[in-house]
Amino acid sequence: MSVLLKLYRGEISAVEDVVPQSSEYKKAIELLCKEREYLEKVLSEKDKKHLYDFNDLRVQTEGINCEKHFMYGFKLGMKMMMEILEKEE
Repeated sequence: MSVLLKLYRGEISAVEDVVPQSSEYKKAIELLCKEREYLEKVLSEKDKKHLYDFNDLRVQTEGINCEKHFMYGFKLGMKMMMEILEKEE
């Protein structure tokens, strides 16, 4: 099946298909979870709400950042393809 057809049908999703598998990433996630668990134990309910709000905003801004990087990379790739097709050696 063509890439365009898969994209049209929603069968391609960079968000779902691209998940880092490196040991460095896994270790960072593990440490992040431990820190969150610690903070949830020691913070007051009011401070926990601030922590959750902060995390929600961080996730939102990270998503926007990822979208912009994806679009930039896609456009850059298309510009490279156009340049390759335009120039003859």
